[in-house]
Amino acid sequence: PNTIKDAIIVAKELGYRYIWVDRYCIDQKNEEEKADQCGKMDLIYQNAELTIIAAIGEDPTYGLPGVSLRKRKPQNLTTCSKIGKQFLIFADSSPKEVVEGTKWQTRAWTYQEGLLSRRRLVFAEEQM
Repeated sequence: PNTIKDAIIVAKELGYRYIWVDRYCIDQKNEEEKADQCGKMDLIYQNAELTIIAAIGEDPTYGLPGVSLRKRKPQNLTTCSKIGKQFLIFADSSPKEVVEGTKWQTRAWTYQEGLLSRRRLVFAEEQM
């Protein structure tokens, strides 16, 4: 699926050699293994270097906007200040606002994903 392919691209670009995808790393047909691994998700998220979160799309075919073929929606940016030759800018929408109302936020297991991960890289339509 596109979301997994895009997550692999992101992980590689950030210098990570491995990616863990619960959909593939947990045998979804083996209820015993699934229950065992689901009971360890807190450790999995806490020990992950980075959790890539796709907070958009109805299914894994959607992809991560801005990574491959799917374009990111334009947003209004406001310049906050200039530091040397660099500009510090912010988006009109906060990350919390961007995630609110997405399918990702409605799933029970994503609560622990968001809460227990040490570092999160959240992909949404307008920003990451």
